[in-house]
Amino acid sequence: MSRKVRSLIKEWLSPLTEGCMTVGREGILDRLSRGNPIDSYRPDGVWLEEVSLNAELQQLQVVCLVPEPHYLQGDAMEYVSAEQLIRCYAQACGMLGVLLRESGNIHFQPDQSISSRSFFFADTNVRYRRPEPTGHPISFTLSLNKVIHRGGNIIYYFGIVSGSMTGRVTCFYSPDGSSQALPTELYDKLYFVWKSLWAELPKFRLNFLRLLARLLRQGQSQLPAPTTA
Repeated sequence: MSRKVRSLIKEWLSPLTEGCMTVGREGILDRLSRGNPIDSYRPDGVWLEEVSLNAELQQLQVVCLVPEPHYLQGDAMEYVSAEQLIRCYAQACGMLGVLLRESGNIHFQPDQSISSRSFFFADTNVRYRRPEPTGHPISFTLSLNKVIHRGGNIIYYFGIVSGSMTGRVTCFYSPDGSSQALPTELYDKLYFVWKSLWAELPKFRLNFLRLLARLLRQGQSQLPAPTTA
């Protein structure tokens, strides 16, 4: 237990250096909820409470306060769920990008369009180390490890330095939107076809069984009659 306590203390305190810039709750909301430069999250959906940026290391320590999931029935959720952690890391990637952009980082240019049509949360390759409590401040540290330019697109690889998860988070920037996106009407049409076919499936299954029974009867009638010695 003492080793785990020391590890948690180190995770909270080791990222703090004199070169860090701290942004509180209001500054986070200004950047993620009020259109400066992102207007993607409702204020009550932002779980970042405070962040500390080390621009030289391209590193961000994040303090989150995750509420108990309101969509679960029965007893309240004692620990942060995996889907809630993903939201925290997605918001942290956005905050790190915005703050590096403000600090003049070459990988985040002022003319980049920061919107849901240009920035995408692409991949997570992580391992969960321990459960974290809901309703209490938790912390992790994120760093920008690598940036790859491919044509007009940019891929950002964020490393999880410390926290309840280890691994990597990947985001990409595409000024013209994702080339993988498909027409939204297609999803509605496919759902209608899928629903129609599923409704007709019992009838098709019954007809198939009737056809199979008929073929079996015909096959039996065409068998040669048994002979006696």
